[in-house]
Amino acid sequence: MKIGILTYHRSHNYGALLQALALRYKLTKMGHEVYYIDYWPKYHQDMYSLFSVNYLLRCSKIGAINYILSTIFYWKRRKKRIELFGRFIDKYIAPYCAEYSDKNKYDIIIYGSDQIWRKQLGLSNHFNPIYFADNILHAEKHISYAASMGIVKLDNKDYDFLRNKLKNFYKISVREKSLGEILKTVDINPQIVLDPTLLLKKSDWDELFPMKRLYSERYVLYYRLLRSFDEKLVADFAKKRGCRLLILDGGVRMTKRETISIANPLQFLSLIKYADFIFTSSYHGLVFSLIFNREFYACFSTNSDRAKFLLDSVGLSSRLLLPQDEITDGFEKIDYEEVKRKIGELRASSLNFIAEM
Repeated sequence: MKIGILTYHRSHNYGALLQALALRYKLTKMGHEVYYIDYWPKYHQDMYSLFSVNYLLRCSKIGAINYILSTIFYWKRRKKRIELFGRFIDKYIAPYCAEYSDKNKYDIIIYGSDQIWRKQLGLSNHFNPIYFADNILHAEKHISYAASMGIVKLDNKDYDFLRNKLKNFYKISVREKSLGEILKTVDINPQIVLDPTLLLKKSDWDELFPMKRLYSERYVLYYRLLRSFDEKLVADFAKKRGCRLLILDGGVRMTKRETISIANPLQFLSLIKYADFIFTSSYHGLVFSLIFNREFYACFSTNSDRAKFLLDSVGLSSRLLLPQDEITDGFEKIDYEEVKRKIGELRASSLNFIAEM
C-alpha cells in the first residue's frame, strides 16, 4: 500500500525525528511504500530558526528574555545545532518526503506519533485541524497511530472540536492512557499503542545507525530536557560511581554547568547506548534507555503521565522519581529479560493494530 505519514518530521528534537524514522522503517519492512507528507507550517519553522520575531512575540516575558539572551550569547552554537539537525533531516527524512498537496493520493494516511494533537502556541493555543484529518489530503483511510496531546487542559469548545473532528478517522490509537480516557468522553474508544521508537528492537536501531562510542571513559548521562533533578545530587551520584557526568541539553540555553547542546540524533543515541547510568527528564530519553537496556532514573516536573504509563506497563514504576525524591544507588538492577518480554507483548499488540489498518 501507499502510505503517507503526517507528523513532526522536521523538528529539531531527537524524539520527534526518531519516532518518525522508526514508523517509516517498520512500515517499509512490512512491504509498504511510505512517504512523509511534507507539511511544516510557519509557526513550526519559527521554533527552529536562528531567530524569529514571530516566535519571540509568542513567548512569555521571561521566555522572551531568555530567548534574546540565548540568541546573543550562543549565536554560533545555535547556528551549529541548526546545521547539524538540517544535515540529518536532509539525509534521513527529506529523500522520503512527498509534497503536501491534494494531487497526491494514498491508500492510508497515518497521523502521528508525537504530540500532533496538542494545542499549538503558534495558533493562539488552538488545535491544528490538519492533524485531525481536516485537510486537502486524499486517502481511502485516515488513521491515527500513537497520537499524543501533551499537557491536556480542555474546555467545552475543545471537547466539541474533538467530538466533531475525530469522526474523520477510520481507526484511532493513542500513546497515553490518559488521552484514551479523555477520548472516551467524546464516544471514542482508542487503542493504546507503543511510541513508534519502541516498535523497533535494539538490533533494528543498530541496523539503522552504526553508533560509535563518543567518550572512552565511563560516564553518567543526564539528558536535561526539563530541570527536574537536583544537579548537585546527580553530580554526587556520578562521582560515587567513579564516572564523569555528561549533561545533554535539549537545546542551546543559559546554564551554569558545561553541557552538550550541539549533538545530532545519532550522537544522542550513542550517548544513551554507552552510558553507565542515565538520568532523564525526557520521554524519549526514557524510551531509549529501555531500548538499550540501560540503568536509569526518570523525573518530570510536568507531563509525567506518558512516562508513568510506560513504566507501569513494564514493571519499572520505581524508576520514576518525583522532583523532591532522594537519589540513591542502592537499587536492584533492572531485569531486562522481563522488561523485554513485556515490551514484546505491547509491541505485538501495537503491530497488530498496524497490520489491521
